[in-house]
Amino acid sequence: RVLDSDGTVLYDRTVQDKKLKAQKVYDFGNINIHGAPIPISITVTRLDKNDIPDPWSYEGGSAIRSFSYSKGDIQVVSADVTWDERLIYPNSALIGMEFSAGEFTQMPAVQGLFRGLKVPTLDNNLTVSYAWSDNPAYVLLDLLTNPRYGCGRRSYTTVGPSPEDVVHPGIRIEDIDLASFKVAADYCVDQNIKFNAYIARSADALDLIRSVAATFNASLIYAGSHASLVIDRRLTTTQQSEFRLYSNANVIQDTDESGEVTAPCFTYEGTGKKARTSAVEVSFVDPNQFYKEAKESLEDTTAIERYGYNQKRIRALGCTSRDQARRLGRYILASNTLNTETVSFKVGTEGAMLLPGDICLIADPLKVRFPLGGRVISATSTNVVLDREPAISPGSNFYLYTYGASGIAQKSKISSISANSVQVQGFASTPTSMQMWLIVDEDNEQKHRRYRVQSVKEDGKGTFDVVGILYTDRKFDYVEDGDLDFVIASHEDESII
Repeated sequence: RVLDSDGTVLYDRTVQDKKLKAQKVYDFGNINIHGAPIPISITVTRLDKNDIPDPWSYEGGSAIRSFSYSKGDIQVVSADVTWDERLIYPNSALIGMEFSAGEFTQMPAVQGLFRGLKVPTLDNNLTVSYAWSDNPAYVLLDLLTNPRYGCGRRSYTTVGPSPEDVVHPGIRIEDIDLASFKVAADYCVDQNIKFNAYIARSADALDLIRSVAATFNASLIYAGSHASLVIDRRLTTTQQSEFRLYSNANVIQDTDESGEVTAPCFTYEGTGKKARTSAVEVSFVDPNQFYKEAKESLEDTTAIERYGYNQKRIRALGCTSRDQARRLGRYILASNTLNTETVSFKVGTEGAMLLPGDICLIADPLKVRFPLGGRVISATSTNVVLDREPAISPGSNFYLYTYGASGIAQKSKISSISANSVQVQGFASTPTSMQMWLIVDEDNEQKHRRYRVQSVKEDGKGTFDVVGILYTDRKFDYVEDGDLDFVIASHEDESII
């Protein structure tokens, strides 16, 4: 019986059953208490006040059957109050389910497969439109610019007798280098890299942004008043010669009071061999197993023989593909076996033009054993006069690198060398005097190494400290093509001068 505060009976029901052999749950459904004065009370009265019947038995055939009775307890399981109202749930996805309380001993867990949020996407004209997408570059763009749950700039007007315009600092879409995000998005499409995850709790913004960027081997940098993406990827055909050129002719050397050089132009560091990863276990969410966590293992047998079994366990954020998990594992293995050296050096004001992600071609006299870099004295499209004599006999694949009028590096194959005069097959843009030059043996990657810039820091004295990490195309032959034997065959002598 349900009564309001005035004692008015709102609901009254009598339940009568035959003799029961087990407990039974009664569901009284919905009881309308709308408009009734509160508090609402519920009373349960037991009507069977008679004594318990005596035991009895009867004989049937060759068996005797005995029966006894007992009175069970009555228990109120639950009574919940619900409101039938039209509510607003902004920026929310709701799912409703109805089930009998007697079917579960506790609140059941519910899992759902959701399409996700609409995120900013870009067309070929860099026009922004919002659509559903699992492209991690666009997911990252959304996290950077969304004012509600991301790092976006937020503005609103307060209510009341004296409304005010309030602005919270943040990142606007105008603060983004959209071209770099479009390049990254196309790269993710080409490599079939997708992002399928939900962020259910607050997290450090910088850590989350770095984690999402790492899913497609990217880093976020701030340059030229814009946030840009730099991807650790294979150089395109047009980028194969567009390097930044460095030798002892354009870096700053440390000297003592007498002018004697006290330190080399370039300083190298290698990773500890015992710390190099030789096996990777990647965890990802497998849709074929009802979105449960699965693991994928990769091993480099040659690295295991050299460095021992050093396994690294990682969780692939937003990964729901076994192929994508294997690609991430290959990237980690290749980075640990091929990106084993860093270089640091100092440059003058031209360091302001360097950005993380740029590729530097270095002709270090301590590595190549010859002076193969300097300044141009004069030049035509086919002949270049150098500031010093390169003491080498050019092989079949020697190239002269220098800057053109646009400031972009270019190369031309060397035909012959006479003293300090170099004959080449021809430059598209004639070099000017005092430009940098490098002579490079394209067949010897160990001597003429390329480095991807990791950081550029100004020290306040008009000089810049540059740190780069070894770059090689062989890494991406393995990462993108998936041929593990290629990396095993590519380990070389790792002497560091």
